[in-house]
Amino acid sequence: MIIGRRALLIATGCLLVSRQVRASDDQIALYWTVSPPGRQSAVLFGYDRVAAAVTPEIINDGISLVDDCQRVVLDMPGNIKFPTVDLDRDRIKPILQVVAPRTAERLRKLLAASAVASLADKLSGIEAMILLAGEGRHNADITAGGTIVDHARAKQKPIDQLLSEPDVQSAWQPPDLATLNGGIGDEGISYLLDLRDRFGPIGGYLEQLYRQRRAQEIERFTADMKRHGVISSSQFHQSDRLRNLAFERAFDLMTKQADEQRFILFPLGVLTGASGILAALKAKGATVVPRA
Repeated sequence: MIIGRRALLIATGCLLVSRQVRASDDQIALYWTVSPPGRQSAVLFGYDRVAAAVTPEIINDGISLVDDCQRVVLDMPGNIKFPTVDLDRDRIKPILQVVAPRTAERLRKLLAASAVASLADKLSGIEAMILLAGEGRHNADITAGGTIVDHARAKQKPIDQLLSEPDVQSAWQPPDLATLNGGIGDEGISYLLDLRDRFGPIGGYLEQLYRQRRAQEIERFTADMKRHGVISSSQFHQSDRLRNLAFERAFDLMTKQADEQRFILFPLGVLTGASGILAALKAKGATVVPRA
């Protein structure tokens, strides 16, 4: 099995959209107005790898914001290449031989109807976990965030980035896939199967929450998955260091550099939660208001 990784992290943004979109609901937003004391407001957008085709209203809001702003700030270059990491399936015990018989039966039934049906008896725990966690998402070769940024380029907006390629590359930590795979057993797989029974395909459910702008529910849901040992990109990067570095540079932009309206993009998971950038901005004295 080969897993290719591109880091998920942090970007930047602009001003406020004129239409009212659930602005009073702290649980439902993907755009937040951030106002440091005595400075222009910025808008922070929480992006995810979600298909543009299923997020037209989110894109329209972003385009309105970009049109009103003076500058767009991205998290990092879009063409960073990371090494592929390989797990030799022939040297690991297939997950169907690891989990309890009842779990194996449930998983086998799901795999039989999937694109990897022919590999079911050789599938590793990592592969099974990735398949379960991502099932149901639409193809996202063209994303909502990418479409908004392409619009900014077409409008010839200045575009900066918070993190350079060396910044991101230096945070890459090659995963020990054998160790990760060895830690996946009945508990993690049955947990994901139970989630699927409750909510349907997990990737599709998270995509639906994103389309509904339920950022706090996404944060709660994914945090619970992490507590149950579900593989996440944070295991492939020094994610805390990258988040802190991006926050420091974004805060410097908003408080010390040219006082202009910015549209700032961050991965949604970096913005929300007790240790997220929105909480850090509030702690620095900025006013943070859900916008759209």
